[in-house]
Amino acid sequence: GFSDPLYVAAGVSVTHKRREVFERCDLIVQVRGLGANPARGSQDLEFLRPEHTLIGLADPLTVSVAAESYASAGVTSFA
Repeated sequence: GFSDPLYVAAGVSVTHKRREVFERCDLIVQVRGLGANPARGSQDLEFLRPEHTLIGLADPLTVSVAAESYASAGVTSFA
């Protein structure tokens, strides 16, 4: 992998704060979204805003609460 300073040198902003990622980005790519990560996925719900587009594993057909939560927040989600 590459170190954070190398990304910064290339012009990328690096943060280790989850909330800041949601504040600064409109497109979020997650490996395990709410439906695929029931233990911790719900923690992201407070950060969501209607401008967000989420792409990632969410398991919307078997864990409908994920799709319902994203829809309630006005978020566009692709699973």
